[in-house]
Amino acid sequence: MKATVEVGERLVVRGAGERLREALRLRLRTPHPGIKSAEAAGQVYRGERWWDPVQNLGDDFALPRGLLRVLRDQARRSRVELRWESRVVCSGVQPVSLDAFGISPRDYQREAVRLLHERVQGVVVLPCGGGKTTVGVLALLSLGQSAIVVVHTRDLLEQWVATLQRATGGELPIRIIGGGRGHHRGPLAPGEVCVGMVRSLGESPEVLASAAVVLVDEAHHAPARQWADLLDACPARWRWGLTATPERSDGWGFLLDETIGPVLYERTPHELVAEGYLRAPLVVPVRIPWKPEPDCYLVEVRCSACGRESQVAADKLDAGGAVCRAKRKCGIALDRSMEHRRGRMIWSRVLSRWTEAEGVVEAVAALGEAGWHAGRRNLTLVPRKRAAKDYSDRLARVGMQAGYVASGVAARAEEIEGLRSGRLDALVGTQLADEGLDVAEADLLVVVSAGRSKGLTEQRAGRVCRPAGAERPIVFDLVGDGLVYQWADRREAYERAFGQGSLYSGTPISLDEALAILNADKI
Repeated sequence: MKATVEVGERLVVRGAGERLREALRLRLRTPHPGIKSAEAAGQVYRGERWWDPVQNLGDDFALPRGLLRVLRDQARRSRVELRWESRVVCSGVQPVSLDAFGISPRDYQREAVRLLHERVQGVVVLPCGGGKTTVGVLALLSLGQSAIVVVHTRDLLEQWVATLQRATGGELPIRIIGGGRGHHRGPLAPGEVCVGMVRSLGESPEVLASAAVVLVDEAHHAPARQWADLLDACPARWRWGLTATPERSDGWGFLLDETIGPVLYERTPHELVAEGYLRAPLVVPVRIPWKPEPDCYLVEVRCSACGRESQVAADKLDAGGAVCRAKRKCGIALDRSMEHRRGRMIWSRVLSRWTEAEGVVEAVAALGEAGWHAGRRNLTLVPRKRAAKDYSDRLARVGMQAGYVASGVAARAEEIEGLRSGRLDALVGTQLADEGLDVAEADLLVVVSAGRSKGLTEQRAGRVCRPAGAERPIVFDLVGDGLVYQWADRREAYERAFGQGSLYSGTPISLDEALAILNADKI
């Protein structure tokens, strides 16, 4: 049997018959991640049970572009001969040598670039400090095609522009879209490179339609609707992704393969530490005597009339505003005289209370001051924007030069450069700094941002792992008594990334013990 595949924004398969379609459907379908999310939240999932990327188009069907290799393989197994019709954007320029640019790539970076060129679609996974931006810049410039780099923060945008300028000696005209820049949004010229914010690029159809290469930085975001819609509007031949964390805590990580393509090349932090490209940090969990208050949890109440269980906020329950929402519209008022128990955690409330807890603030100030006296440059990551300034002010009270970065802060670039240059002794950043913050000079990290994400844990620690200084970098990870279960996941992430030898202790130690470690003789 013969079939035609139209390759553009997606793969449209015509004349394949039902056999190939059903084989792909069985191979690609996966339990819907919403099921697990609902179970974790104590809710009943009523949506589709399976995620199926095969889209019916009458007698034909379509697949996401990232599944091109899967389609080829399954067609071979199903004995279907494919004829390809390309509708992608591509010009006839010839690639040039990587040695033509002002950046000298490492051997593994050369291999990553080679695979991006050769395989056309796919993802490169490198840890923080592994040179993802360098790989992307050299892959784009050496290919010579019109290209888009998709980013989601201003820091990443500036980082890409600076690296492109460094590689070309400032001679390459770079179009910038978003991040406060107002460059025109007409079609790209052959060889032109555009660096743009995802939202602004989504509103630039002529740019998307004219790119021969689309490169998504922090590609684990690509499965999100806004990013996926952008890629669906871009018929570029080359579709690349760069990330340190292909996993997604929401279970949608498998969509990275569908939207961009498979992982083509991967190096772990452990490997790059062994080869001398990164330095393994000393990870020190610091115990903070703090537990979430009762109102940080929902209350699970069993209705005395219909027996249905509902999870409601404690304040709403005590105020008499909670009613049973059974399908039969029971409507009876719920109260604590009914059978009840503690329900799931209200994470947003817990995170706010944790960030503002006096024990946490005191620990950040004490560790920052001790690190300052030890000659270290301090980066502190916090989960709340308001706390970033408060923490920065607290560090400044002891005589430190401290700044902060968060969304909406106009002087972000100046503050980051201040830590690099030594003008600042400490910098406090929100979770906005989890990705794309490049401060190789920092060698002391204080992590206030609790949570269970292994990918973010590795990303955060990677901020101080570049081999810029003589001292071994230190990561102080603050662990509340009521959040020790989350530390178990973070500990596993540290061990996976840097080895068991990176942990000072598997269990949290006191603040006094942690402060003593900052004595160079203790490290």
